Amino acid sequence: RVLHHLREIERRRLYLEKGVPSLFEMAVTHFGYSRAGAQRRISSMRLMRDMPETEKKIESGELTLSSAASMQSFFREKKSTVDEKREVLQACMNKSRREVDKELASRNPTADKREDVRFTSADRLRLSLNISEELYEKLEKLKHIYKLKKVEDVIHHLADQALLRAKDAR
Repeated sequence: RVLHHLREIERRRLYLEKGVPSLFEMAVTHFGYSRAGAQRRISSMRLMRDMPETEKKIESGELTLSSAASMQSFFREKKSTVDEKREVLQACMNKSRREVDKELASRNPTADKREDVRFTSADRLRLSLNISEELYEKLEKLKHIYKLKKVEDVIHHLADQALLRAKDAR
């Protein structure tokens, strides 16, 4: 129902009557969704608008909002044909968000491969990079072995160990 309401609000541009510049801003300020929640719903609504067959899949739970939103972003970036969209939809049915993201990544080998570093506070950075599934599994194993809470803690521990070895090698 929410997706239907969002579609109608967008179609009629009702957000302008509320004095907000976009459907996204209306979803956040008037409906109280988080920014991520608003974007998920709007992207899912647009997928449903562009591919009406997804409506029943979302309603039945065969396709989650998160997966639908990921698919919509993928289609927007890749400029997919209707047949390609249907093929991707079939491949993503009844899969977790992680499985859907993996499926979409396998269909777009030229996806962004660069590292991205941004400050999030005076002394914190967000590091975004693509790593292999194998490396991620190794980091997760080390997290459990060392009884650490976050992958960041594993990287910190490994960096400390490497720096000690480098110092001893001098």
